[in-house]
Amino acid sequence: MFEGPTKDEIETIASALLKQSKALHVFPTPVDQIISYADLHFDGKVDLSVVNKTFLRTLSERLSAKFRQAMEAVRGILDRRENTIYLDLSQSAPRQNFVKLHEVGHHVLYWQGQILEHLESDMTLDQNTIEEFEAEANYFATCMLFQLERFEQEAKKFELGIKTPMHLAKLFGASVHATLRRYVDNSVAIVPAISVMLCQSFQ
Repeated sequence: MFEGPTKDEIETIASALLKQSKALHVFPTPVDQIISYADLHFDGKVDLSVVNKTFLRTLSERLSAKFRQAMEAVRGILDRRENTIYLDLSQSAPRQNFVKLHEVGHHVLYWQGQILEHLESDMTLDQNTIEEFEAEANYFATCMLFQLERFEQEAKKFELGIKTPMHLAKLFGASVHATLRRYVDNSVAIVPAISVMLCQSFQ
């Protein structure tokens, strides 16, 4: 996981974008509205799950097993030249929401763009930088989808229990799994044993 100062800066950027895009306090979180405000476009006509399968089938003999595995795991892509997001459309709608915001994160976390400007392509990044960029984009997506502290404010309105994250998932437009993790991470009243039990029930 990245260090604290970056985490704080990501939260600041997420907060500003939620407010400026008028997405804060809107339910479910208006992901496409955020994408539009960030000057990005989502192309729903291209399905990465189909593109990847065709691509891999065509080049299967020339690709290493490791590269094929990496391609099969791609859930979303940001084309920085065209400011366009492409997704694996076989994912559930809530999962697509998260991946869209993950790609928005790569676009608005300015230091990522500044680093890439001095490189030929994303492929020239070292593995540690790639992993850090991905962690940053994931954290940004979580902040945006659950609207930062608004998640905790909503969670406090309900009794502690499994029904609460299931309700919050629908409210924010997130997957139950992602909501459960957010709920456990932010519910200090839940004892560790119960936290583990809740997480295991959705694995």
